[in-house]
Amino acid sequence: GYESVTVNQITNYVLQKDRQRRLSKNSPVEIKGEKGVLISIPKCCCPIYGDPIIGVRSKNGITIHTTNCLNLKGFEETKFVNACWKKNVDRLFDVNLKVVSKNSIGLGSKLLGKISKQNVNISKIVAKEINEDVCEFDLCLSVRNNAELEDLISVIKSVKEVRTVNRYFD
Repeated sequence: GYESVTVNQITNYVLQKDRQRRLSKNSPVEIKGEKGVLISIPKCCCPIYGDPIIGVRSKNGITIHTTNCLNLKGFEETKFVNACWKKNVDRLFDVNLKVVSKNSIGLGSKLLGKISKQNVNISKIVAKEINEDVCEFDLCLSVRNNAELEDLISVIKSVKEVRTVNRYFD
């Protein structure tokens, strides 16, 4: 009535609330006692379905972290909320892997072929030579859950030149 709030501000507010409801409904995670809150999954620890998780309350909603995320040390205990995965989640999650291997001709092709046969998408690959005997691949892959990730790691380790495969976080 005092014209201190514009129609545009009201429209943006309503659209944001509707977006939050849709995101929360489609989220793979549920927060006990919370409805319609914006839930986001950060890139710091890239939680995937099956990882132990915890929620952290912020001004923009709740972010979901793995329970061993290094960024959790910076939060007050009052910000933590219980979070759990919904049942039968069917979506893809990005995960970062570092593969260290013996440097050899055709290794990249062999490695990518093994991953491709597992029907896993590769959204990023960075290959670098550490020295003439050792090379390293940083991969970002899309998996459905941590069981699929473990299977994929086993397949990658089956390449005879591969020395180590580790999940890493940005």
